[in-house]
Amino acid sequence: MLTSGITPIVSNAITGTPGAPGQLPVNSQRIEKAVQLMQAGHIKHAMRLLKAVLHSNPNLQDQINAYYLLAMLYFASGKSRQTAELAEKYLAALEKNPTNRNLRQQADIQFILAVSSSALQLAAMSRGDITATNQYMEEAYQHSHACLQLNPNQPECLAILGDIYSQYGNITADSADKKADKTQWYTLAKDNLQRAFALNPTLAANPYYQQSLATAQAYLSQPNQP
Repeated sequence: MLTSGITPIVSNAITGTPGAPGQLPVNSQRIEKAVQLMQAGHIKHAMRLLKAVLHSNPNLQDQINAYYLLAMLYFASGKSRQTAELAEKYLAALEKNPTNRNLRQQADIQFILAVSSSALQLAAMSRGDITATNQYMEEAYQHSHACLQLNPNQPECLAILGDIYSQYGNITADSADKKADKTQWYTLAKDNLQRAFALNPTLAANPYYQQSLATAQAYLSQPNQP
């Protein structure tokens, strides 16, 4: 399934070569094919094509597209380190060509920052660094919210927020006076994650999101919820 946000960026980059009307440059063909493969769910093949682009001394716009798409693919696969690395490379490449920063790309910048922060949060959590976990979680929340203000149907940002809401539910006390708050967090988690999965089913394979949704659903299925 193609995640929202790919088409505008990629279409802006695809142009014909001089002397060959209608014919795309090789790397633009690879990127276009990678998007088609992503839509069809052939993730590994899409990754190989995008990596081939990056290994072929691509132009700047092809670098930007390939880094962006690869970051999304690794993010959907739950690979935190690779996601953060590719997000950083995408932003560095984008800095070299700031003239394309229209409203749509501002949403994509917020998206990639959200993805990077979420990946860094998971990495910090896995090594037990509570301070860094909380810092990156707050950054992921802020960037995801900013992205959704510009593009309400960005599935990755919906999933990130759903995961964060589930974590808020986890840390909310089980006391009677906090029951409504806990229910609210888990309801937000369930709604955001289910919407994200509907928009991009590949996100449902992410083990972190699977666990977050399962936790929210298990709590909400208990009797006597407010």
